Amino acid sequence: MLLRERGWRLDTLGGFAVATALTLVLALASYRLLERPIHGAAWSPSVTFRRAGLATAGVALLAVVVPAAVPAVVANEVVLDAAEIAPAEGSLAPLVTPTAAPPSTSIATSSTAVPPTSLAGPTTTAAPAPTTTTSSAPLQPPRPVRMLVVGDSTALYVGQGLAAWSLDQPDLAQVSVRWCQGCTFMLEPAITTFTDLSGVLDASRALVDDELFGTIDELRPDVVVLMSTVSDVANREWSADEGPLGPRDERYRTRMRDAYGELTLRLLGAGVPEVVWVVPPVPTAEWREEEMNDPERYRLHHEVIREVVAAFDMQVEVADLDRWLDESGHAATPSWRPDGVHFTE
Repeated sequence: MLLRERGWRLDTLGGFAVATALTLVLALASYRLLERPIHGAAWSPSVTFRRAGLATAGVALLAVVVPAAVPAVVANEVVLDAAEIAPAEGSLAPLVTPTAAPPSTSIATSSTAVPPTSLAGPTTTAAPAPTTTTSSAPLQPPRPVRMLVVGDSTALYVGQGLAAWSLDQPDLAQVSVRWCQGCTFMLEPAITTFTDLSGVLDASRALVDDELFGTIDELRPDVVVLMSTVSDVANREWSADEGPLGPRDERYRTRMRDAYGELTLRLLGAGVPEVVWVVPPVPTAEWREEEMNDPERYRLHHEVIREVVAAFDMQVEVADLDRWLDESGHAATPSWRPDGVHFTE
């Protein structure tokens, strides 16, 4: 239980071996310090309680010294199931009415998307400013907005917060979440930073390549929200000649731009009216892998997200949670992100 709570994967050979060894050590200590003395000796409260105290202290020490591999993740299935997008039957009413701006035709199909001519850097041509309307009345869509949140465990927790909110505002939104632990939008190559996350790429490919587009066909979301925090800044190795690369290397960032841009085009091509890339908050947790404590790699990741979004004329936007959290003054507030990574609802 202690190992699982601290994020250790016990379904791997190494994790299972460690868990078994620690269990045997604790069982032996319990047998020698508690069970055998109690069964075989006259009642001596002082000795018994002293030994019980030693055993308890040993377990507590174990909880402190065992390093956290990755933060433990628990999905709130009750909330997620209740907020799930209802499968569409027939045609959906447009979210933008003829009296609103921009015109509904601007988001009806993916044909209005302007594909990036180059994702090697930010575009030099500014996108036209969006048309806005001024009204004193609160924005009320003609039907609930269908939001699909996709990504890693940080996306899960953001999605759960949105899901909980949507249950209180059923006329405004329906929210579905599709995620995997450590999920990445860079489906190639292998991650070299986390040796115990060998299944991340397989899980990510299953989500992004297999499940995601079937889910889009079924649910027909109005907005797809993409968020990944950790795996997309971890070191990767594309070839033995290059060796491991990190976000400080321009080759890494170029390949990240290409992967993000390609996924965005695929989503628009599948008929998604709007794609939102989330700039995730920088973790405040101390990672066992030293390079993951480098704030520069997170800044570079955020820069790539903004560059990718800037390469599209419309239908693609940024939700800058990192800036929002800084400006709110809660970047290091424990009650907002108790583990330094995941938001509470």
